[in-house]
Amino acid sequence: MTTPNKNPLVTAISLLVIIGLGIIGFVALSYFIIILAIAGLIAFIISFVRTQWARRFGTTSSQNNTGRVIEHEDD
Repeated sequence: MTTPNKNPLVTAISLLVIIGLGIIGFVALSYFIIILAIAGLIAFIISFVRTQWARRFGTTSSQNNTGRVIEHEDD
């Protein structure tokens, strides 16, 4: 069975490395949350613009409707 390292320099360096990795992980997680928030905001804006477009122009699709009505003769 191995005994833990009793050198205080190694212990201090290990502690600094663990703290540094924790800080890096926290910053990375913060950036990830910010990116998710920005993506959600963009999706919300796109949805809002689409609904306003539908209210103003009556359609969300870009198909061409000529307005012609084809009448069928009844027998």
